[in-house]
Amino acid sequence: MSGTGGSISSSAPDREYEILCDTAADGTATPFMRRVSVDSTGNTTVTDTTLDGTTAYTPTGTVGVCPAEVTDYEVIELCDVAADGTVTPFLRRLAIDEAGTVTTADTALDGVTAYAPTGTVGLCPVTAPQKAVVPHGTQNTDWDLAANAGTQSVTLLVYSGSVTVTTAEGPLTVPAGTSLTWGVDGDTVDSELTGTLTIDGDPAAATWQVLWTTHA
Repeated sequence: MSGTGGSISSSAPDREYEILCDTAADGTATPFMRRVSVDSTGNTTVTDTTLDGTTAYTPTGTVGVCPAEVTDYEVIELCDVAADGTVTPFLRRLAIDEAGTVTTADTALDGVTAYAPTGTVGLCPVTAPQKAVVPHGTQNTDWDLAANAGTQSVTLLVYSGSVTVTTAEGPLTVPAGTSLTWGVDGDTVDSELTGTLTIDGDPAAATWQVLWTTHA
């Protein structure tokens, strides 16, 4: 643990926790927990709770870093592994007071709902669960991302003539001898392609192939 204010972070890329202090006009400092979540679309949600991680808290003074004399806190993400292998992530809050006494409190990932582990507790896997991926292909046929949910990658190969690719920015003319690829890592952050992507051509004037992969 480091930092008098209890700098906090989570192993999940879209969540971060921090212990801050709400300082009243008379100088009284009240520590509380702030959780910042960012979803896959970039929307940010801020939730404040008391240090038990469950009771909602509304600051009424000046919010900032806690003074050195306030108890040190840290929040970590752990996993509860059941006998059948089911993995349930949860949050554990550790608090150390000035006397060195350590207390813990467990909550669900929302930082609010109390959680009681029932299996083996340990660090969570650092890799995302593996998912089966299915390859697909078509020739001289129009293609639309909206009709192919779960697509992770798309490759266009133009052999003769030209085809039209349309994205959110508008249409593009793709000539013969060109190959284009769109793709994502396929992890829990960007598991599939979204948005506008269509491929259109005239089989009488062009030859092309579209290759793509999707989750099984």
